[in-house]
Amino acid sequence: MRKFKPTPWLTDALGALMVRGVGIGLIFVSTTVSARLLEPTEYGTYSAALSLAMLLATLAPLGMDRVLTQRIATIGRNDDAALDISLTHAATTVVSMLILAIAVVLSLISGIAFHNRQWATVVMSGAALSVPFTATYLRQWIAIPLIGARRAIVPEQTLLPLLFTIAILTLAALGTKPNSMIATTIHFFATLVIFVATVRMSSLRGRYVAAWKTVPSIHWTDLIDRILMGLPFAAVSVGGILSRASMPLAVAAACGFKLSACFSLAMPYATLPGIPLGIFNMSLIPQCARHFQRGEFQEANQSVRSAATITFAIACCTSLIIWICCPWLVLVLGEDYVAVCQILPILLLAAMVDCLTGPTIPVMQTMGMESFYTRVLLAFLPFQLGLVYAVGRVYGLMGVAVAYLIARCIWNSIIVLQIYRDRGLVMLPLLRISKSIFSASTGFPPEDNLNTVETIERQ
Repeated sequence: MRKFKPTPWLTDALGALMVRGVGIGLIFVSTTVSARLLEPTEYGTYSAALSLAMLLATLAPLGMDRVLTQRIATIGRNDDAALDISLTHAATTVVSMLILAIAVVLSLISGIAFHNRQWATVVMSGAALSVPFTATYLRQWIAIPLIGARRAIVPEQTLLPLLFTIAILTLAALGTKPNSMIATTIHFFATLVIFVATVRMSSLRGRYVAAWKTVPSIHWTDLIDRILMGLPFAAVSVGGILSRASMPLAVAAACGFKLSACFSLAMPYATLPGIPLGIFNMSLIPQCARHFQRGEFQEANQSVRSAATITFAIACCTSLIIWICCPWLVLVLGEDYVAVCQILPILLLAAMVDCLTGPTIPVMQTMGMESFYTRVLLAFLPFQLGLVYAVGRVYGLMGVAVAYLIARCIWNSIIVLQIYRDRGLVMLPLLRISKSIFSASTGFPPEDNLNTVETIERQ
């Protein structure tokens, strides 16, 4: 009889999922408090700046973060890891400075030439906030192969929203009415404090100290080489967040900041079903890298299909619960945000479509499909944003939600078919959930789902 013993990646993923669950609760408290304290237009401006900051923070490493994670997961010498960490941070700093310079120019153009102070505020606030975001983002990718995804995400998932909520409530209690600039400033310093504290008081401190000592030996040619090494991974690194973070900006351009606030409030609820997928994506990166390096495609197929089954099952249950509880959201958010409940069911369907295909990101990132992902992303993202903007201009916020759902269906169809053609992996759930869970937890292969394979081959 086979003994039940969870695999390391599943144990880490489930632990990270528990942390993420606690963090989600704190994030919803933080989001609700800030939405109630800020007027809808001000909250729309703040959420647009936050989305831009997240986008720039994932863009600044230009894929070097993913290269760093793979190298740390496969190399054994600490001095090599220290050099990789310092090179990645130094090259990312150069890119961040360039982004800030461009943001200043765009902000001046928007405020002076076009007299649009709201968009100027969004650009400058988002660019400034992206600096501590980038630092915490790199810290997470360094920590994942060293201490696991669960411990890597604890500070940003729990301490950051808690500190932000306490700060903004304290400010309101002192009689100061928060606006978008005040909320962004609080978020900036809260993120900075969390980053400094977690680096100084964690097991990563030694890695950062060793990396700092290697900085004098870095030559400018080393920075160029590292940037070129990361470029093939840039689209994979930024792709998932780019699709989500750019949406509030597109909605603001099409429908205004007030309706963008409603969309921004609906998205956190709509992304709840996809949280397990995000956790599995992080936890499976080292695992997929090792499988591909050893040519273990059967084992890789086992891991990704098991993950797809588990994440889709959880997504279905979570979406149903959120849909049932949807009428109570108005009581929590207030009458100004009634449109949230109108678009939420459509956004939940889009999240379920993303979960249906499982961990496609780590597969493409670690199995030599970076160039394909880059090409299809560069072609598809303008299509998605253009579709959302065009439909939103005509049909408003409801049209935006429907356009987003259609775009996600098209995207996932393209990715699933290409992964099967290139690597023979079936990025779809197994029909028997119990076998999938047993396979993921023990490492033994499940029975093949021949019907699903034959369906893809006919396509």
